[in-house]
Amino acid sequence: MLITSRKDTVFQTTPYPFNREIQNISPVTAGTQLEIVDYKHNHLWSMTRIWIDEYQYYIYTEDWELPQRRINQAGIDIIMSYYYPEAYRRGDEYTLGYGTRERANRMILPEDKCTREKALTWLKDDLEVVERGLEKCLRVPLNDNQWSALACIAQDITIPVFRNSKMLMYINDSLVQRMLAEFHAWVYRNGYTCPILTRRRMQEKNLFLSNNVQ
Repeated sequence: MLITSRKDTVFQTTPYPFNREIQNISPVTAGTQLEIVDYKHNHLWSMTRIWIDEYQYYIYTEDWELPQRRINQAGIDIIMSYYYPEAYRRGDEYTLGYGTRERANRMILPEDKCTREKALTWLKDDLEVVERGLEKCLRVPLNDNQWSALACIAQDITIPVFRNSKMLMYINDSLVQRMLAEFHAWVYRNGYTCPILTRRRMQEKNLFLSNNVQ
């Protein structure tokens, strides 16, 4: 995906990406065919990162607002039962803590480590992105457990992947049984069934079906 020859004003921001105000540090004008990079992660439905002379800049496409609906404690408990103090590989990238993929202007590296306290701080920021993403793509009324179960899986597979999933398509079409079957589609790692992902998907599915709304 390329920026066209029209001129776009972009702003360098620090720290990335969870400062609530755009810091007008170094406004620049984007030239022709600047390559957009890192377009697949949670935050990039609201902003775009580009490179100009080896520096990172971000185009904000909308104002940041706190989500109106939040994941409940049952959903948070599921996420927090999977803590990794050292980076572990997920496909072509690494995650750390409670599933964080990127911090402090860079992707998680294989040698990265974190404490539970730091992982929780990251998770709070990550969940705001997930919650806002769900608000934008879910079109049907859901109770707290149903909404939180979907937030839980979206946090794991990322909002961009969830937005293009059959799970979202089915729930928006009120095809609940088909949507429930999709939990089992996200249990594979490197082509093999992963027991950890299988357990997490079952927890998320059970939360969705639970009548004990929290």
